[in-house]
Amino acid sequence: GKGSITVKQKIWRHSVGNGRPGRNRGPIGYIVAKDCHWRMLRGLIIFRYVMAITMAIEQSAESVSAHRPIVVLHGFGSSSDQMNPIVESLRSAFPSTYVIALTCLDNGKTVFSIDLQVELLAQELRNDPRLNTARGVDFVGHSLGGLIGRIYVHRYNSPRIHRFISIHSPQAGLHDIVRIEKYLVATAERRFPIERVFGVGWDTMAWRAASGALTAVLGDQASTTILNQFQSHSALTHQYLHQRVPVLNDLLATSAFFQGFDHLDPATRARQRKNVEGLTLLCLVKGDDDEVLSPSNTAHLNSAHDPTSLFVQFGYKTLLDSGRLIFANHLVGHSSNELMNNPNSIWESELVPYLNDFE
Repeated sequence: GKGSITVKQKIWRHSVGNGRPGRNRGPIGYIVAKDCHWRMLRGLIIFRYVMAITMAIEQSAESVSAHRPIVVLHGFGSSSDQMNPIVESLRSAFPSTYVIALTCLDNGKTVFSIDLQVELLAQELRNDPRLNTARGVDFVGHSLGGLIGRIYVHRYNSPRIHRFISIHSPQAGLHDIVRIEKYLVATAERRFPIERVFGVGWDTMAWRAASGALTAVLGDQASTTILNQFQSHSALTHQYLHQRVPVLNDLLATSAFFQGFDHLDPATRARQRKNVEGLTLLCLVKGDDDEVLSPSNTAHLNSAHDPTSLFVQFGYKTLLDSGRLIFANHLVGHSSNELMNNPNSIWESELVPYLNDFE
């Protein structure tokens, strides 16, 4: 009829505010969409602002307190698992720090040549994105692991090692391996108590255990050869180890400062010196009761204070004069177990604090 309102008019009146003056705000759909848009935009702006502040605070805190990763490398005849007490000790001291026992020399690879072991170390550091960063790492090397780490510094040091602790390491080579032979046998005897199984005497049992310790690396045939040859005495042991364990040859054949490994190419001397002098700290630790290293002073580089030695030419004197080279010693034996459990050990009191560097 004349006074009736069509459906279209009802919709329009509802949309514009029932037709009352001052209430014409446009279609409701437009108002709702516009309001939602501004609410979302305002929320996004606030979110981004809060996140920017949070990230700035976190980055600032990280730059002040975050610790570089710490890597631990085991020695001859050992494994990454046996470094767990050291790793756990460091994790306890530095709870927010990434600490890892390197696995590059596991499965008997410590019998390989020093050259090859250094390459394996370099590969693991480069291939782990948590270690291969501009921040670099701090390094703890036990026994042979300390020597491998030092030569890595000379040759590459990329990723960079900043703080370096070398514990009971043959840094200047060995005069002989008689102590190592005895240590291998004693270690094998503890790990492979087979006397009860085979019913053999101590000598045979010891050599059988030693062969078992080396079988994984040298193979079953070599192990059988050991059993056949080592029934009587260690003269053949000495000869066999020389022939079949490259790292022992390396340790015996090189000069007092490892010219054969650190300094093959005189053209690289400047770079090597720069790498060494780039260390924030180098701590060389000697065990005064070390039953393996001969001489035990190899842990201190032997000729460390000789002004005419390569010690000077390759930057170690610079470290010493600037207080960044530390010679430490304690009344303990060679093993990592001695390091962690002997009451005379300076591990917790002196060595761990050397790694307390939040740069």
